[in-house]
Amino acid sequence: MSFFARNRRAKTLLLSLVLTSCLILYYVTPPSTHTSIIDSFNSKINSYTVGDDNDAAADDDNNSLPTSTPQDIADLKNLYFNPQQSGDIKGGSTGNTKGSKSSSIDESKGQRTDDRSLPLTGNQSPTIDALNKITSEDVLKGDVTFQSYFTEIFELMRKNQLSYPLQERMVLKDGKPFIENVLFFAQTYDRISESDCSQFVKFPSQFVNDLILKHDSVVKGLPNTIPTFYKGNGYVVVGGGKYSWFSLLGIETLRKLGSKLPVEVILPSSQDYEFEYCDQILPSLNARCVEMDRVFGKDTLKKFDVSGYQYKAFALLASSFENAFLLDSDTFPVGNPDPLFESKLYKDYNMITFPDFWRRTTSPLFYKITGQEITKEQVRHLNDFYTDPKFYKTLSQDDPFYNIPYHDRKGTIPDFTTESGEMLINKKIHFKTLLLSLYYNFDGPYGYYPLLSQGGAGEGDKETFVAAAHYYNLPYYQVYKMPDRAYGWYNNEQNYEHSSIVQYDPLTDYEILQKVIKNIEEQSSKENFVYDYDKLFTDSFLPSNSKPLFYHVHDPKMDPFNIVEKKYTFDLEGNKIRNLGNDFPKFNFDLESFIWNVINHYICVKKIEFSHFKNSNWNQLCDTFMNDQLAFLKTSSKQIFNDYSGSTDGEKIDSELNTAVKEIVKESEVEDVAVKEAVAEVLEMLQEKHNAKEAAQQAAETKQETKETKPDVAEVDELTTEDTILDDIPSASEEGLKIEIEKEAGVAEAGEA
Repeated sequence: MSFFARNRRAKTLLLSLVLTSCLILYYVTPPSTHTSIIDSFNSKINSYTVGDDNDAAADDDNNSLPTSTPQDIADLKNLYFNPQQSGDIKGGSTGNTKGSKSSSIDESKGQRTDDRSLPLTGNQSPTIDALNKITSEDVLKGDVTFQSYFTEIFELMRKNQLSYPLQERMVLKDGKPFIENVLFFAQTYDRISESDCSQFVKFPSQFVNDLILKHDSVVKGLPNTIPTFYKGNGYVVVGGGKYSWFSLLGIETLRKLGSKLPVEVILPSSQDYEFEYCDQILPSLNARCVEMDRVFGKDTLKKFDVSGYQYKAFALLASSFENAFLLDSDTFPVGNPDPLFESKLYKDYNMITFPDFWRRTTSPLFYKITGQEITKEQVRHLNDFYTDPKFYKTLSQDDPFYNIPYHDRKGTIPDFTTESGEMLINKKIHFKTLLLSLYYNFDGPYGYYPLLSQGGAGEGDKETFVAAAHYYNLPYYQVYKMPDRAYGWYNNEQNYEHSSIVQYDPLTDYEILQKVIKNIEEQSSKENFVYDYDKLFTDSFLPSNSKPLFYHVHDPKMDPFNIVEKKYTFDLEGNKIRNLGNDFPKFNFDLESFIWNVINHYICVKKIEFSHFKNSNWNQLCDTFMNDQLAFLKTSSKQIFNDYSGSTDGEKIDSELNTAVKEIVKESEVEDVAVKEAVAEVLEMLQEKHNAKEAAQQAAETKQETKETKPDVAEVDELTTEDTILDDIPSASEEGLKIEIEKEAGVAEAGEA
């Protein structure tokens, strides 16, 4: 055998003889003896040593390294989406765990197979003529040609799925991916250079090299077809379980505010179908259920393993509308969004997005992976595309790696980040945007999500749509007015929390932008012009001149049974409170009161048995809680409308606090005044106003009780509109405000240093 061990041709001959012998025996012997022959053959094969001693030693080393299998990918998905998982995957299969073999880009290319990219041409693919015959109604019924077309696209993505998931996103805490360092950059003066963005998360080289190949393979394999199977305008919401309930509340609100366009509630699976909901309630509201597995095919979705954030991208592709307004199920309009569809703004941009609170922290490696060139040149400041860069750009001798905000440089995605609870998009023009964003979501939790956000607040699918549009150099309009917060409940730490994100009307926003552009042209032509982003932009887009359009009610969501159980409608002393704030007179619609009346109608009056509420305490909600809740909302609504004299909610609290902080910082720089002294000065001023207001109100109450002359209402109203920081946050205190202001001022000082 030593001769055979040294001679590969001899080994091959030996194996051929063994195989031939077994085949002869297989056909000349009775079937009953086949099993024993095969077992004997397997035993013989396993006993031979294929390769020399050095090869065997190398194999032993390789066997000690982690490997990646299809089951490992399934385990990772379960880890991310299944709260019952313990948070750890046993065994070495993650690809980038400690001790794994680091492969270079050349090695990755060597592993690439011919079927990595599936061309969407040839006999196996639907022809253009066949695709053009598909109608929007055919899509919803499960057209075979449509399913075949998308099956190839899904298969392309599946074959290019991530091989080396990011280890940092593989640990769960309280059933959710644990992100150790969450980033909260929100200030316009935060620099966030390339140096900063390169340090937030460390991505292994094999992770990067793997995605370089696969991203390239996906974008080359995506079809260039312009779809004709989407028609019309409408709203798209992801339903299923509790999300079907939230969707119903949102649809009722749309109709209350005058919206006429149809709504499609996308159900992730046929198990989410509820007869009364889909066949009776929704049709009466010009809405309908769309079963995703009927559109794409049940086997296809099962193979693709759709979960979590991926549903939004799938929902847009499953919807029949060409122009689709994607809304989170917990997003409620406070104005009619229908006019946006026919607006010049939308026809010019074909995609409208809404901002999040935070600055962009995308990794430079994302641009390397996607092959997008980033220059050293500063071409904008934040989302100011209109001022000549010569007025604000960093000195040429300064190193852009350290001194230029990374996302002000040419080739990067502009600030600010995006809030994905609302998005209007033309699916015909942005079809490839949707396909690429689907890929980003498919490999999102342990790949593209951390690349795009690096632990930035709200890391998830929210940046994938904008990132895909940016890759294809397609324009989109993101609202300039930053979102505000509506406050209204107490958390476990007894802190007063915001329940909703307030988003503003893009049409009003665009009108303000035109005035800002004109002002920039006028001011920049003056000799003494000094660039100030806050004066030009932040101070131009205010709650007072902007129009609220959506309340994204994310915490607590409008699950009535949960709200009753957790006592969200009570303050720390047991008094009734509103959860959505007191600013609704601005848009002349008491959203909170309307929602609770809808809840009462479906659950307590009609007693519709939604599957999500099957085991809930209906008696406690309807017999004990509901009447008091409706009465409180009705009474408080009248009082708030009567007393309203401007913004009294979180938006003004936030803006006044930010303004106070900025003024403190500026004064301390110019006058060399200590920050703490300035803080004390502001607090003293606010306290004086607060005391004066209390005194005036007490005097008014005393006079009313003794039936004397009414107090000077003008004086009380003046104090009411000016003094909001201390009064509008019940849990606020001088010490708490002082800490917040000092914290903000400290951040500013550190940035300047």
